[in-house]
Amino acid sequence: MNHKLDILWEIQRLGMNSRDPRMDGFNCWGNKQRLYEILWETQRQLELAPHFSVEDEWLLEKKQERFVEKLQGHR
Repeated sequence: MNHKLDILWEIQRLGMNSRDPRMDGFNCWGNKQRLYEILWETQRQLELAPHFSVEDEWLLEKKQERFVEKLQGHR
């Protein structure tokens, strides 16, 4: 079982449900609220975690990858 993929899939599912035009605003908003809760808890855990020697380089690589994806029209 790949927990990373499970977590990412759940986040993507919440995102899709938050903007699903077939769902009512109450349900869409509930999904978006859950995304905020995940964001805040993730930020809190990152703040509590130690800094690693390879972290800055890895983050820079990921930022560059995201930038290229945006240029290519991916979201």
